[in-house]
Parts: sequence; structure tokens; C-alpha cells
Amino acid sequence: MDDSRTPPARATSEDQFVESIAAEAGGLGVEMASIHGALEDLDAQARRQSSRLDAISATMAGLVDGNREIEAAASATATLSASTRDTLRLTLRDTERLAASAVRVSRAVHDIGPVLAQVSGAVSDIESITYQIKLVAFNASVEAHRAGDAGRSFGVIASAVRDLSERVERSSSLIATTLADLSARIASLEAQVQRDNAGMDDIEAAVQQATRSFDRSFDSVAAQVDQICTAARAGMSASASARSEIDAIAGQSRESMAALSAASTRASGLLTLGERLIELTADSGFVTPDTPYIEQAMAVADRISAAFESALVQRRITLDELFDARYRIVPGSDPQQVTTAFTRLTDELLPAIQEPVLAALPQVVFCAAVDRNGYLPTHNRKFSQPQGRDPVWNAANCRNRRLFRDRTGLSAGQNSKRFLLQTYRRDMGGGEFVIMKDVSAPIRVRGRHWGGLRIAYRLD
Repeated sequence: MDDSRTPPARATSEDQFVESIAAEAGGLGVEMASIHGALEDLDAQARRQSSRLDAISATMAGLVDGNREIEAAASATATLSASTRDTLRLTLRDTERLAASAVRVSRAVHDIGPVLAQVSGAVSDIESITYQIKLVAFNASVEAHRAGDAGRSFGVIASAVRDLSERVERSSSLIATTLADLSARIASLEAQVQRDNAGMDDIEAAVQQATRSFDRSFDSVAAQVDQICTAARAGMSASASARSEIDAIAGQSRESMAALSAASTRASGLLTLGERLIELTADSGFVTPDTPYIEQAMAVADRISAAFESALVQRRITLDELFDARYRIVPGSDPQQVTTAFTRLTDELLPAIQEPVLAALPQVVFCAAVDRNGYLPTHNRKFSQPQGRDPVWNAANCRNRRLFRDRTGLSAGQNSKRFLLQTYRRDMGGGEFVIMKDVSAPIRVRGRHWGGLRIAYRLD
């Protein structure tokens, strides 16, 4: 805009008409900014709810899978337990049979004793008979000797009987010795068996009692496993049903989100249309309440352009550094702050240019330059406090070195027209929002668009 140009004279009625249009356009802008901000909030809330619903749906899917795995594990446990039950029952039966066999062996060993005693008595009888035979043979031998030749054949028989009796005596003696040893061994074995099988009847009874107790315990475990299977199936069914409901709600939420997004887009369009109407009114040469702020923004933008040009001439910075877009994160900052190659220069140059604007016009909230990406390196001193531990306080008081990529911030940095007048809802931190106007003018350096100078002011 050529500041030397004098606006043409207007009739009073025309002035009043234009002023009325400007006022109505301003009121429309305020309402649309409020509606647009509310729709943005609802859209953000719907997106958060949709995200939470998706997370809940995923969790419910996990519950369904988990219940399915529990049911499968419980069924496998029931099958394994049944197999284990059969195996243990067989083991208990084998133990019971072993105990019974041990009792029978003990009794058989015990019964051998009387048999051996009978055999021992028979050996004694044999020894007695052998002794009698020996006496008969001796007497027969004596008589045969007396008879002379007539008794010689009888003597031979007597001698044979004596030899036989001696052989029987030796055999009975060997039998007696063997029987004595066998009796000793049987007695030792019987004693050992009695010691090993002491209380064998009690053991057999205990095995039977253990079998019954095991059956009862297994039946209880089997019942609990069945309850787990039933509960898992019920949980699986309930989780699947709940997931279906959640998916339905999520679908409705996505539909609502799409509708809100469309409404927000339309509201943004209407807001842009209202702002364009205000710009046309202000650019027509008529003086409106926004005119002083527009003129101030263009003048301050020109001064910043001149300051950057001078810094280049003085070699305080290079052109590449001035247009640096590599934003380096400030460690530990919350909200996140960043720096670039030109941040130090703007900290040196801009306060002297920006700070006087705060007192030059009424209702001004801030005056700050942003680059074409919405990066605000150097804010007013009241908004450039050192960050503390409270992110909410930081958001309201530490707004320097921040990237503002919202609609208003990006539009101000990327606008190449003489000026841009926007109405927006500003987040003051802590959940507080204020409807404000933002007028910006482009900052150019050596023919390149660096960014824009923003002046925000209240409406009341």
C-alpha cells in the first residue's frame, strides 16, 4: 500500500454504510472464530475418544483371546488330569497288590518253619532206624562168626547191611547238617521279612484310604477346572459382546468425528470469508477500528526487514543462517522449545522493535515476528520467562522459541499479501481461551519471504 496515497473523499452515508459492513463483518468474524474454536475442541475430543475406544476394543480383543487360551488350557488340564488320575490309580493298585504279595510272602516264609521241623523229625527217625540196623548187622555178624562155614553167607549179608546202614547214616548226617543250615537261613529270612513287613496290613489299608482320598481330591479339582472352563467361556462371550458394542460405538464416534471435521472445515471457510470481508473493507480506504493495527503491523514489518538487511550488510549473519529451518530442540523443555541459526540475532534485534508496540495501541496483547513455518524465536519479554516445572504455566508464560503451526500462526508466517487480518481463539494456558484479532504483514529480506510480523489485540 502506498502510504502517500490519499483516500478519496466519501459521502457520509457511504462511510456509515461501510463502517456498518465492517462492524457486521467483525462481529461475524468473532462468532465464527468462537464456533470454529469450539468445533476444533470437539473434533480433538472426538479423536481422543475414538483413540481410546480403539484401545479399549484392542484390549477387549485381548481379553477374548486370553479367555480362549484359559479355556483351552483348562480343557488340556482336565484331559491331562484324567490321564494322571488313571496312572495314579494304576500305581496305587500296583502298590496295593505289592503289599498283598509281600504279606503272602511273609506268610509263606512263616509256613516253611513247620515243614522244616517235620523234615527234621523225619531225619531223626532215619538216624534212629539206622542205629537199629547197625545193631542188627552187628548181631548178625557175631552169629555168622559163631556158625562158621554154615553162617558165612549170612555174614556177607550182615556186612552188606552194615555198609548200607553206614551210608544211610552219612546221608542222614549230611541231610541233618543241610537242614540245620536251611532252618537257620529260613529263620533269618523270616525275621527280616517280619521286620520289613511290619504293619504291612496297615500299609495296605492306608493305600486303600489314600486311593479313596485321591479320588475325592481329584473330583474336587476336576469340578474347579470345569468351573474355570465355564467362567472362561462366559468371559469370552461377554468380552466378544462388549467388543462388538465398543466397535459399534467407535464406528459412530468416527462418523461423528467426520461430521465434526466437515463442520470445522466449513466454519473455517466462513471464518476466512468473514476475514476477507474485513480485509476488503479495510483495504478500500475507509478507516475502521482495525486500521491503526494494520498500519502498525506493516510499519513494524518494514522495520524488521530493514534490521535484517542491515545485519546481512554488517555480516552479523549470513543469508542461509537467516533462513535456517533446522529447528533444534531445547532439551527438557515442556512445551517444546527450539532454536535455529538466527535465534541469537532475533534476540538481539527484535525486542527494541517489538516492545514499543505493546504501549503504542490499546488492547495489544503481543507483537512478535514468526518465520514462514510459524516459528516464533523472540517473543515479548512478558511471554519469554524461563521455563519451570509446570507445563501449564510454561505454556502461558514461556511462548518464545516455540513453533506455532496452528491455522493462525502458519497463515501469518506464510501470508504474502500487504496484510492479513484474522480472528481466532487464543489458548492462554490453563484451559483459558480468549477471542482475539491477529493482523500480520510480511517480512521480506533481499526479495525473499522470511515470515511475518504479528500483532494480536483484544476486542473489548
